[in-house]
Amino acid sequence: MPVPIRTDYTLLPTSTIKKPVVAASFSHPSSSTTTFHDNNTRLVFAHGAGGSMEAPAVAHFRDGFLADAASARKTFVCFQGSMNIGARVRAFKAVAERENEEGSVSGNAGPTVVLGGRSMGARAAVIAATEIMEEKEDKEMDEGAVRKVLMLVSYPLRNEKGDIRDEILLGIPESWDVIFISGERDTMCDAEELREVRGRMKCNSWFVIVRGANHGMEVKPKRGTEDIGKMTGTVAARWLGERDKGKTQMEIYWDDDDEQVRCSEWHTPEEGALGETEGKTPKSNPKKLSKANGKADAKKSTKTSKKKSLHIAEDEEEGDEGAEKEDVGVTSEPTRKRKSASASKIKRQKVGKKDTTKLPQKRRPEASDAENVSSRTRQRRKL
Repeated sequence: MPVPIRTDYTLLPTSTIKKPVVAASFSHPSSSTTTFHDNNTRLVFAHGAGGSMEAPAVAHFRDGFLADAASARKTFVCFQGSMNIGARVRAFKAVAERENEEGSVSGNAGPTVVLGGRSMGARAAVIAATEIMEEKEDKEMDEGAVRKVLMLVSYPLRNEKGDIRDEILLGIPESWDVIFISGERDTMCDAEELREVRGRMKCNSWFVIVRGANHGMEVKPKRGTEDIGKMTGTVAARWLGERDKGKTQMEIYWDDDDEQVRCSEWHTPEEGALGETEGKTPKSNPKKLSKANGKADAKKSTKTSKKKSLHIAEDEEEGDEGAEKEDVGVTSEPTRKRKSASASKIKRQKVGKKDTTKLPQKRRPEASDAENVSSRTRQRRKL
């Protein structure tokens, strides 16, 4: 992909921000126009706790966001955030305001700013966006630059203590659109828990799950991590321009056979892991998806065979239990024959066994007896 154009700047302390905020703006080098309705969109993005603007997860997402041809008029803005959530929210709002002014000076009309982030930065984005809208409403001002869109990567649904943090998500207004991008092995955001929370949210939400990825969006093999991260950014950029409220789920995964990243089409949660419906294969990556279907069918066949074996074993076990119950109740003819044969066998075993307790013991010969025998023997020899 073309190397993004980078512009660094620093926001000096004001009445709202106590310390300088270092930020960097990245844009696509091409000046070609885009067919999407969100021309000149500026994504203000915050890194995670303890991270930086140059963290691999942020850089990969950024490069993927700007790589798509439709991103020619998009800008990715990242700033160095504080570990304090309140300070980070204030920095978010200051950078968003600056980007709005920059867009206006450049002569670009219309809403331009979208807020997003990963991990702690995602939480700060939700709070900042909500506060900006509330301030606009209180002052009866136009919504201005901030669009009612949130891009949340690796959202930390649970904190370090294991407590769920869904209050701010449930407070997002109904008119907003939110996209979640999370790893399948993210210990801070279980996929099933997130689905449950999304079901209770008032706004529309979309969910991209990255197979095999952890909270840092790392996968195995390691060589796939960068491409996976870039794909998440590309998917997010395309979602900004075109999204369907009826199809809200997508999967991204690493293909070991072809050694490249793959993604499904957007689909409903009921359509399955690869965006498949019964008798239908997604248009994207048909070769890989048919291969995946074959593996899935083989796996399903193996499970079916194991299940049949299990049923047979259970039937046999039930048959044994039935035989035991039959012996307790009314005895059938075959059962009586078996019992008679068993009794005869036991009797033969008892008869054939030597019982030393009932047989008389042999008397040990005395010494005098031995002398008498010896004397008689000598007398016979003389005769």
